[in-house]
Order: sequence, then structure tokens, then C-alpha cells
Amino acid sequence: MQRQITDTLGIVVAMILCVSIGLAEQDKGKTMLLVLSKHTAVDPCKQQERARTAATKVANAAKAFQPDMTVDKIAENILSKKEVLQGVPEKVTGDIFRMKLRSLVRNCSFQDTVIIYTHSHGRRSGFEESQPLGGIVMDLPIRHPEHRGALLWDEYAKLLLKIPARNVMILTMSCFSGGLVEYLNRPNIRIRWNNRKKQGRNFIVMTSQSKDSTSHPILKDGEIINPFTYAVVKAFEGEADGFKLEHGESFKSDSRDGNLTVGEMIDYVIYTTENTHSELAMNSQKHIAKPQVTGSFNRNDILFTRGKAVSNIHKGNN
Repeated sequence: MQRQITDTLGIVVAMILCVSIGLAEQDKGKTMLLVLSKHTAVDPCKQQERARTAATKVANAAKAFQPDMTVDKIAENILSKKEVLQGVPEKVTGDIFRMKLRSLVRNCSFQDTVIIYTHSHGRRSGFEESQPLGGIVMDLPIRHPEHRGALLWDEYAKLLLKIPARNVMILTMSCFSGGLVEYLNRPNIRIRWNNRKKQGRNFIVMTSQSKDSTSHPILKDGEIINPFTYAVVKAFEGEADGFKLEHGESFKSDSRDGNLTVGEMIDYVIYTTENTHSELAMNSQKHIAKPQVTGSFNRNDILFTRGKAVSNIHKGNN
């Protein structure tokens, strides 16, 4: 009888442990990366290929750092203008991107981490009195003539702000992409996200350029790549781990620990984008990157840990 009781207690304890472990695993949350690359049929084929390569580089670097990360990469096929006119379907459209964003809104949980990297053309000029900051090109040939094929920043921001994840990091590479930051910083929009840090959440938005400037590629390590893309890839390759800024100067600390914090990611991506210049002397100073950042976040929160997912973890003190 006593042995039966002991066995029963053992089973109960084991069940409790299994449930506890399951809840602990669930509490970690998932890390989801959405990578989108959209070029146009009027771009030279080499430029179209570079856009596809940029998406692959970001996806591969992130997945290598954290293998349990869920990666959804959609990149436009290389299409000629003739093929588009003949009705060859595009792989990336505004409607497809909206569908992907709405899926994140529906399916991610409060414990999750969501990263969205977009690589596209940008529109600078305004389209509506309420939205003078343009957006990113998603539809060419144009399916929405009033917006000249662009997904406007206000619609994009509205979808991003609905994502319920604990950590949301938006990485936007396009000309005039700082328009997204300027729009989010409007007082009537800012009030919708500026409390995230107090809620124990992180909302980080970084763009490759200011709202007034084009975002150009450079020659780096023998290949043509946008400095923002280069910075994001290197950050995910682990270069942001232990990255420190002091009086505007960078240095590698001895605190490399396999973690990438919010502060390390922001400082590394912004600093590297600004300070990575072309190896071609003729355009090394011609195009200066002016990356932008905004958000509500705890700089010490760990976003990524090499080899596994993390959630709501702090590194050191505020």
C-alpha cells in the first residue's frame, strides 16, 4: 500500500514538473522574423538580384545566431517589364505584405519577439493631406493609383502597433524611410506606443535614412550592399554582442556573452550604418547615411541569445 502511495506521489510530482517545464518553455515565447524584399521590374537585373541577396543575408544571419527563430522570407522574383506587362505574377505585393502583418497580429503572443526587415524603394512626396510623408513601394505596376503603388507610413504604422508581442523591432531599408520615424513621433501617434517600456515591452524602429534623403548602396568587402543592410547582417552575426559607445566612439567590451540586448542592437546598427563608407573613392562621401531610431524600450533587455529564444530578460541594471 505504501509503495502504491509512493508511486502515485511520484507520478503526481512528475506531472507537476512536466507542467512547470512546459509553462516555463511557453513563457519564453517565440522569435519570429519577417523579411521582405521588393524591387521593381524597371530596376536593372543586377539591382533586383542585390535586393534578393540582401533579404537572404539578413534571414541567414539571424537564423544562424538563433536557430529556433521562425523565419518568413518573401522576396520578389527577378522580372522584366515585359514579363510584368504579360501578366507574370509578382511574388510580393502590398496585399501579400498586409496579409503577413495581419497574421502576426493574430498569431503572436505577449511573450513573443517579432522582427520585421523590409528592403524596398521609398516614396518621399505626400499623397494625402493627412499623410505627407510617403511610404514604401509595394505595388508596381501600380494597383492603387492614388498612392502611386506605395504602402503609406500611416497604414504601415497602424498594423505594426497592433502586433501584441513583448518585443517588436522594425528595420526599414528604403529611400526617405525616416518618414516612418517622423510619423510615429507625431504626438497623437506617439501616445499609442510611448508607454511600452513601463509595460515591460519593447518597441524599436530603425530606418536606413532620414525622411529627406535617398538610401544608396556602397561597395563593402568587394560587394555592393546598403550600409544599413550591412549593419543589420553584422549585428546578427554577433558583432553587436558587447558593442559599446562612449562619447560617440565605439569599442568592443569584454562582456561578450552570446546575448544581443536592445541597446547593443540599436547602438551597433545606427553607428555602423553611419560609419560604413564605400570602398570606391568616387562615392565614399557622396551618399551619407542618416539612420533614424525611435521607440519605447529598456536598453538592457535581451532580444536574442545565441542558440535559443529569450523573453523578458534583463541584462544588468537600467
